[in-house]
Amino acid sequence: MFQALSGEEALKYVLEENFALILMDVQMPGLNGFETAKLIRKRKKSNNIPIVFITAINQANEYVVQGYQLGATDYIIKPIHPDTLRLKVEGYVKNYKIRETLESLVQERTAELISANKRLMAVNKKIYNIIESIADGFITIDKNRLITYANKEAGRIFNQTPEELVGRDIRELVPEQDYPELYQEIKELAKKHKPAHFEVEFPKDTFYVVRAFAYPEGISFIIHDVTESKRVEKEIAFLERLNLIGQMAAGIGHEIRNPMTTVKGFLQLMSRKEDFLDHKDHFTMMISELDRANSIISEFLSLAKKKSVGLERKNLNAIIETILPLIQADALKGDMCIKTFLNEVPDQLLDEKEIRQLILNLTRNGLESMSPGGSITIKTMVDQGEILFIVQDEGKGIEKEILDQIFNPFFTTKNSGTGLGLPVCHSIATRHNAKIDIDSSPAGSTFTVRFKIFK
Repeated sequence: MFQALSGEEALKYVLEENFALILMDVQMPGLNGFETAKLIRKRKKSNNIPIVFITAINQANEYVVQGYQLGATDYIIKPIHPDTLRLKVEGYVKNYKIRETLESLVQERTAELISANKRLMAVNKKIYNIIESIADGFITIDKNRLITYANKEAGRIFNQTPEELVGRDIRELVPEQDYPELYQEIKELAKKHKPAHFEVEFPKDTFYVVRAFAYPEGISFIIHDVTESKRVEKEIAFLERLNLIGQMAAGIGHEIRNPMTTVKGFLQLMSRKEDFLDHKDHFTMMISELDRANSIISEFLSLAKKKSVGLERKNLNAIIETILPLIQADALKGDMCIKTFLNEVPDQLLDEKEIRQLILNLTRNGLESMSPGGSITIKTMVDQGEILFIVQDEGKGIEKEILDQIFNPFFTTKNSGTGLGLPVCHSIATRHNAKIDIDSSPAGSTFTVRFKIFK
């Protein structure tokens, strides 16, 4: 409790201390009560301190309105009854203590909220960094199917920036009429609020596994690209089939050839005897068919995955030039032509015999797909650390429905084909750590064999 004898002294105390109540006469030496109250109210710290003016009853009517305008809280009219003064002071002090306690609680809770908010912001930042750095797409949508968040990978999947995706209707990007089963899954998910996962092909030949999680405000999606893993699985399954066929070929090929050799030998002997001269054409035809069967078995044996290869440092262009006359002779028979564009390529570890077979199979396959007057283009080049061998024809192309089957053994669309030419090419490429790409349209097909350059 402090006592001041003037307005100036009161202001000095107010500047230094915090008070529960200021009791002040209207009439004081120096600054009067109203002037002192006006200066007190200008200070932010003391703006809320209750000010109770004390005045005589004969001055009350004159001063009350003026005092309230200057921020007075209450008036005590002289003469003052001690009980009245005590009750008023106790009331204001009690209110001050309550207010002080509440302010302390508010400060504590505010500090706790600020601390909690900082921790939450730190956690959110970590989550954001994780979501942005993962290799999967992440998207959230609200109940109206509008995108509320998209990470960088989601932007790459939809070929837009994350900022462009936010606010878009997911149905604009993935049309509902094209993917009815997907949206049925989403509807069921929104109802049951249970996690779900499903596979989507979007666009064609690009596959994603989508994991979806529903929450009250909408649904979040994690989109994982499985295109490459599907391709690898398909390639492994294909190689396993080839391996099985190769094992069968290795197991029975020689056993079949032995009796065939015996039969061919007897046919050749019998064809020379006078008793069978009238049937010489028949013998020639049978021997020719045995030779054809032997050729098919040779191709069959080429499918063997574990077939040994004699790798030597050779130049692909040199091998092509060696067998080019044979390819040109095949083309001339069908009134077709061969065009070559052989760019400089480095020497590579190759099995010349197998590479010759690969070249012949691909070029003859192209020749058989064309009508007279067509041309085959053979190219070589180096591209991004690979040697490319390209065979381009002007045939009618390969139908999309059968494009995935052309490397399957015994699959053929030709009346006289064995279905082993392209599978043999695939096996040769595999043994050389190479890959065969196909680009086909009604204007023709292009087979590209990619050899990795090993120094």
